[in-house]
Amino acid sequence: MKILVVDTGSKYNSFGGPQRVAALLYKGLAENNEVYYLGYPTDYIKESDKGNSLFLSKISNEPKYAGIPDKSNGQGAKLIYNMIFKQMMVGIDRSAVAISVSAIMPDLIISNSIADFTLLSYLRKRGIKFKSVYIDHISLSTTTTKFLSRESLPLTVGSGINSITLDGAKKRFFNFFDMNVALNKQQETEILRFTDRVTRISNGIKMNTKAKQTELASVRKRYSISSTDFVVLYIGRLYERQKRVSTIINAFKSIKGEKMKLLLVGSGPSLEEYKELAGKDKRIVFCGPVSGKRVNEVYLISDLFVLASAWEGLTLTTLEALQFGLPVILSDDSYQDDLNVSDAPLLHFPTGDQEELASLMQSVMKDAKVRQRAIIASKILSKDFSEEKMLNKYQELIESL
Repeated sequence: MKILVVDTGSKYNSFGGPQRVAALLYKGLAENNEVYYLGYPTDYIKESDKGNSLFLSKISNEPKYAGIPDKSNGQGAKLIYNMIFKQMMVGIDRSAVAISVSAIMPDLIISNSIADFTLLSYLRKRGIKFKSVYIDHISLSTTTTKFLSRESLPLTVGSGINSITLDGAKKRFFNFFDMNVALNKQQETEILRFTDRVTRISNGIKMNTKAKQTELASVRKRYSISSTDFVVLYIGRLYERQKRVSTIINAFKSIKGEKMKLLLVGSGPSLEEYKELAGKDKRIVFCGPVSGKRVNEVYLISDLFVLASAWEGLTLTTLEALQFGLPVILSDDSYQDDLNVSDAPLLHFPTGDQEELASLMQSVMKDAKVRQRAIIASKILSKDFSEEKMLNKYQELIESL
């Protein structure tokens, strides 16, 4: 089967869950299918890689007003588009892309971004026939509480879906696809409100959890970590609206007089804001984005993983931390029912409650029993979220469509 994995949202995010899953599917499904990628270069799919990559940076040189409904092509509409939607919608030359896609004639298109909808809709209008799957990475089904929220704007206005209510727009959006993939139980329940075209496939990963001690010593030296430091790790986008890294920084800063380090790994629009918040606390280290074996190394030198997000699907970084056997602390909005372990539940705190987060950090650091229970929970859960299981379920879905 010919499969096209699409992620036009990669124009703004080269590092993140949707981009990593797109890469996993692009590479992992190639064993049984002819797979292509359509998007921008990311940390996981590079221009130097060999494969069937159609990079929009090459085939779409001039941005078009892809997010404007066909009946709104006046100058006023274009002005509004530039002012409001340009940073959220991905402007591409759809005609050029349609020619490239026509040359492939994919049987199935897998969408990894809400921004893909406009393109896929256009391709169908051009007479290109394909089945389609949307993966709800951004929890579209659960997080867009306001009609004009920043999550809903690309759907309700930028995509060209005309609807009086956000629920109406979601219904039309989810029913456009032949199948929608929920990453967790909550998403599945929410999407069922709008369509019965939904299945649940949890993210999965495969990590090398070993490294040479000499390499780890080099990493500790790079980040000025001593052998007695307790290392707290956040890895992901530095994007306050979703990730709420400020909660982690404030909780960490409130813990005084301890031999601790906070590693903030990643990049994003909130970087300068976080640096200002960290101030002169030298225990807080901004590591920048890391890739390859360096990802493994930062987990291996860490003692605790923390995620404070306001919403999540089922993050790959959490699954990575579980595979490395790290104690994990999650905000309630990052803690899904899928992560329940009856004998040793993961530690979690009310989203935004930095005092409770600080208390949990100290418990893991000082109480050996709390720390051991957290490690056991991680090891139990790590077996449930393998890359092999994930790819097998996607292959089953592909064959069923």
